[in-house]
Amino acid sequence: MSIKLNRIDKYFGGITNGDKDKSEGVSLNIEELDIFTSPDYIQPETILASDTSITSGTPRRIWDFTVDNNDYLYALSDDGGGTPKADIWQLSSASANDPGNFTLWLDGAQNSRNTYVSSLIWHGIGDPITSARIYYVVGTNSLYYQGVSITNGTISGSETSVGALSGLSATSQYIPRIRTNGELFIGHGQFIANIDDDGVFSEKAFTLPNEWECVSFAPLGDELAIFARSIKTGSNFCKVFFWDMTASTGVDDEINVPMGGPQAIVNHSETLRVFCARDSKLRIYELLGKVPTKTHEISCDTTATTLGNDAYIIYPNSVYIKNNITYFGLARTIADNDSGLYALGRVRDDKPLALVLSKRYTTTNAVAAKSHTPLAAIPVGPNIYASFIEGASTRANTVVRTEENNSPTRSSNAIYESILIDAGTPEQSKDWKGFLLTAKSMPASTSIIIDARTDNSSNYDSNSSKTLDSTNDYADSGETADRFWHREWTSVVGRLLQIRLTFSSSGTSTPQLYSLGLLSEDQTLV
Repeated sequence: MSIKLNRIDKYFGGITNGDKDKSEGVSLNIEELDIFTSPDYIQPETILASDTSITSGTPRRIWDFTVDNNDYLYALSDDGGGTPKADIWQLSSASANDPGNFTLWLDGAQNSRNTYVSSLIWHGIGDPITSARIYYVVGTNSLYYQGVSITNGTISGSETSVGALSGLSATSQYIPRIRTNGELFIGHGQFIANIDDDGVFSEKAFTLPNEWECVSFAPLGDELAIFARSIKTGSNFCKVFFWDMTASTGVDDEINVPMGGPQAIVNHSETLRVFCARDSKLRIYELLGKVPTKTHEISCDTTATTLGNDAYIIYPNSVYIKNNITYFGLARTIADNDSGLYALGRVRDDKPLALVLSKRYTTTNAVAAKSHTPLAAIPVGPNIYASFIEGASTRANTVVRTEENNSPTRSSNAIYESILIDAGTPEQSKDWKGFLLTAKSMPASTSIIIDARTDNSSNYDSNSSKTLDSTNDYADSGETADRFWHREWTSVVGRLLQIRLTFSSSGTSTPQLYSLGLLSEDQTLV
């Protein structure tokens, strides 16, 4: 029997449902690895580092971010004093390599939330009309957030009541908002409020069909796609309604999505995608031609016991698109370590749509229940700002950022896990002889650990584990050091093989993997 070389040198896959996939480069799991820069190599992602500039009083819970046309970033928080009054923080030059610190811009008088998550959005317009509950902050720019009641407090800026949101209920979790075509749209239960480009407020610019409540928005051409949930308990489907943004009632079209638990909708490259979470599953559906097709799924091993048996939550304020990649903050309501900022995209238009866990909020894995609960995230130039709740018991509120052009920290727990590899002969047992690995010159104090398991083994074989770094490379005659490693395995036998690669970085230095060749020899067919 001859020895085969099975090469993996394309990396454009992600989290997939099946153990095997015919698409070259697809893997079972990719965590905190950058696969979108190039399909020909992978490296650990930058992660989000703590931002300590919003620290006045107790740590603040940041519900939302918004940015204006002058590169000012604003963050909406509670006041940190035990009552949920709205504070707004400002950061100038948010897209700079070194943006500096947030400063308190508005010490508000209005409550920022009650039973739901408030949102903040910039809208550069004139004076709105006055009523109640939508609060317009007058300053260098025009900002809107959703309040609860008028209370006394110190105001360093100026707040003006704009209008009422009468469609909210005690079950409302968050208030969706979007700025499109120069106007604001705000969802409140069955109704869509509007603030036009002259600042005129309309509480019920649109009314959804009975028994449906708005969850999230996405623009599509001259229509607004409204992702909605049924108010009936336990509904096993949701809907997308299409509105022309003119008529006050009556939808242009509607689509049934075959799953309950609607979370968010995005327009990704003129294709609508919806996210649903229900009964320990997160599913992503593509509405190509307005027909829902499931493209990705993440499942829990354990049935959730909280929040109506829904194990996953996506906070719409954490959903954004950067470089044609959709990012979203995913929270886990039961013990596990897969909360973080996920990414959905392609390295090229002709490659598979890949879902990966892109960024955690610390340098180490989150292992405690509810360790990371993402609340909001926003890209500004090369930088990303985010907020989350840390810890299962302390529930500390944290603001983080990554400055891509300012020595960002790389993940120290990046994982690549291959699909099952059969070397072209799935029916035959094979002796997996070892591997050849090539990388960019590996920096000091970084490493790649390789592990393998065969067939349906639940654990990786400890005998297969090899640590590769700059001190143990294979520099043969004419070979460049720190770029090539050859290792042999013994007693790694099976029809199918799965590989796990663990990348360890050191500060801003990180290993970059180009190719992994797996050596196999077929055994006698029995």
